[in-house]
Amino acid sequence: MATTLDNFEETVEETVGLLVYRKVVSTLENVEGEEPFYYVDEEKKRELEYYKNSTIHFFIYHAFVAVSLLRGTEEEKSIEAILDDCRFLIKVFKNEFIFDEEKNIFTETDRIISYFLDASFITKSDTGSGYGLAKLGFDKLPIWASLAKTFLESYWIASRAFIHLENKNKKKDDLLKNMNYLGQRFHKLGLIDHMEAISQITFKNAMRFINEDVLRGDDEFPEGHEKAKERLLQLNQRLYELAHYKA
Repeated sequence: MATTLDNFEETVEETVGLLVYRKVVSTLENVEGEEPFYYVDEEKKRELEYYKNSTIHFFIYHAFVAVSLLRGTEEEKSIEAILDDCRFLIKVFKNEFIFDEEKNIFTETDRIISYFLDASFITKSDTGSGYGLAKLGFDKLPIWASLAKTFLESYWIASRAFIHLENKNKKKDDLLKNMNYLGQRFHKLGLIDHMEAISQITFKNAMRFINEDVLRGDDEFPEGHEKAKERLLQLNQRLYELAHYKA
């Protein structure tokens, strides 16, 4: 850990002061008896996204497990379901994050679940077959999950663009323009939460994944095209469910 974090409160105060000075973060004028109030304008959030993404590799497994625990309407989530979600997310985001191939996914997931249990974010079922959200988990797990949310939203937008332009010429520039349009439209409609999800870099990585892992065999045979289309629709639906977790 960086030595600057030895005095945590002082470090946070200095960092916030620096962000205010650089006009990334804004603050309301102090009113006597009131604590300072800090906020970030919408157009400045992308600058903060840079700092988040600089450290996200250390916490991405926590984010994936949190997303899985929050997804869906089930009161309990089995370890098999959590592992399945994590494997899916690792595969989808292989172009985004650095994953240690020597780490066992079951061991890593079990370690993170143990941490969430110790922190009282989740509880273990009486039968030991699954995990449910504790009261504190409804407040804290969305913070962990949000580390991955802009990427989930970006890839969902990208998959929608592929579906939207399925019967048209799939030129790279056309797809990117359509992703940008859809992203802004979905943000206005409240279907995505973050403008930061409208990222050309992330869209290009999503296109690479979809072309290489989802649409493979698209042009070889008619049946191959139909299977690829089905995989694309399944990807889109699963990304939607994961991006729209309980918050």
